[in-house]
Amino acid sequence: MQGMNPYAYVGGNPETYTDPTGKMYAPPGGGGGGGNGGSSPGTGQNNNPTPPPVDSCTENSCNVTVNRDSYSLANLKKSVKLRIAFLRDFYKEFDPGYGNAEIAFLIYLYNSGRLAGSAYWKTVDFDVMRDQLLAAYDELNRQKAQSGLVTGWLSFLAHPTSGSWWAAHNGSINAGDKSARADGLFAKESSIEQGFINETIHVLGDVQSLSNAPGIGSYFSPQSSGTATLTSWFYPQQYNDGSTGVSLVKQGFVAEGAGGIVGASVGAGIGGAVGGGPGAAVGAVVGGIVGATAGAVTFYSFLSSPW
Repeated sequence: MQGMNPYAYVGGNPETYTDPTGKMYAPPGGGGGGGNGGSSPGTGQNNNPTPPPVDSCTENSCNVTVNRDSYSLANLKKSVKLRIAFLRDFYKEFDPGYGNAEIAFLIYLYNSGRLAGSAYWKTVDFDVMRDQLLAAYDELNRQKAQSGLVTGWLSFLAHPTSGSWWAAHNGSINAGDKSARADGLFAKESSIEQGFINETIHVLGDVQSLSNAPGIGSYFSPQSSGTATLTSWFYPQQYNDGSTGVSLVKQGFVAEGAGGIVGASVGAGIGGAVGGGPGAAVGAVVGGIVGATAGAVTFYSFLSSPW
């Protein structure tokens, strides 16, 4: 074997280049023995080792198979129906039951026509789906999160609780909302629809807080069917100002009534402690008025700003 170059297959540089499969072709005479890492003379064979693959899942392009079905960001951006299928598969794959509230609200947006007629709603909804799809890819492939929002979803997948779900979900919603406002999509909505959007962002934050409240927290859990009930009772069922306006007025009356009931109860207690029976009656009336006013003012303040 004298005279042969035993390192021809790695371009004469075994410390830098490797051939783990043993299948790389080395031409007779030890071509490429100069160790320059280029192609072997006359063969076009590149002796450079193939670099490890770059992570193919980014915020702009990603494909993943969840619950035996394949999804891509490009397809989710185009198809609203596919988003519903993805959510169902996402939660079946990772945390069954936790998608009840989100899927119910997505179906509401679809049925009301908002995902078809509103660039704002369609864009914000996609932003949430994007973060979830990236998290699914990272979880299945043991990859690092592409953003802090994806980290939130990975935290939920690692430790599924009502609190971790709301933190991840509302993180994506709030980021999507701010991005849509910056891009001018919110400004393109009518003033009435803008009020409904602001209210929705407020409600999501309030529900996140209520989900930890003793006694009633389970009703506001992402596993609860409460979202479907609330959207069917109070939210506008069509994407137009008439339907949305009537819905907001109805919600305002409910807020005023709820505030009045709470105020009357508190006022009666205080009045009774101070003045007995007559004091309780006066306290109930005064408290009811104050509570109703506070309820109405609070609700309508939600319509003017999301924060």
